Amino acid sequence: HKGVPNHVYYEGYFQCLSLKPIPSIHPRYGYSYPKPSAPTPLFAFLSSFKKLNSKLLDDIVNYEEENPSTNSALSLLKTLIKEGKAFSDLSVQFHYGDEIGEENVAWHVDGANSVLHMALSMSGTRAVHSKQSKVPNGESEISIDWETAGDIYITSPFCFNHGVQYPACEWENKICAIQCRFLLTDENYLEMTKRYDSWKGMMAVVTNVLSNAEIFIPTIEDVKNEEKILLQQQKRSSISILYQKFLGLF
Repeated sequence: HKGVPNHVYYEGYFQCLSLKPIPSIHPRYGYSYPKPSAPTPLFAFLSSFKKLNSKLLDDIVNYEEENPSTNSALSLLKTLIKEGKAFSDLSVQFHYGDEIGEENVAWHVDGANSVLHMALSMSGTRAVHSKQSKVPNGESEISIDWETAGDIYITSPFCFNHGVQYPACEWENKICAIQCRFLLTDENYLEMTKRYDSWKGMMAVVTNVLSNAEIFIPTIEDVKNEEKILLQQQKRSSISILYQKFLGLF
């Protein structure tokens, strides 16, 4: 952080769509690279979460527009959801060192991969600051929501100014959060930006569905069951790779 040089921030990137690395954009810098698969327990949690909350995603996909268009941002979003890309781009963030106080919160708006965004608080505490208005085009007010280990929120930080406050802490008590966004290729991202004129309609649908959704959190048993499925898939994939290498000898 430019204003707090003794605050340290690390970030790692994964995906939970494929057990193998797949091309997608860097969520911070926008270039395409082969993004590795998430560690199995994290992959299992997100897979289980998406299954338990399939109605949320299905409600967006099945939303009937008044004037449907295959060239709208919502149409593209529906395609991305059908491809399993919602909540599949993972940024694992670690913060420690000096405090990032209210006066140093870095206000920003996320990119289009955060049209539908989930944050998981893993350890430590942090405060999410956001600027919101109760009426369209009204004066915004700052809301502060403290997050601690185990907290989850789902929102659309693509649409509003926000920033995060971090208390001072040592590495042993570091703050860890995982940001779950849409997994996009550079082609996906470029196509979304081209459909700028229909972003407002897309966000009206996402907001309406999300505000009425019932969210389900996986139990430890759900995650363990999903882990077993993933481990079986990994085993089958390893056997297939060995077989292909064996055939390559002849």
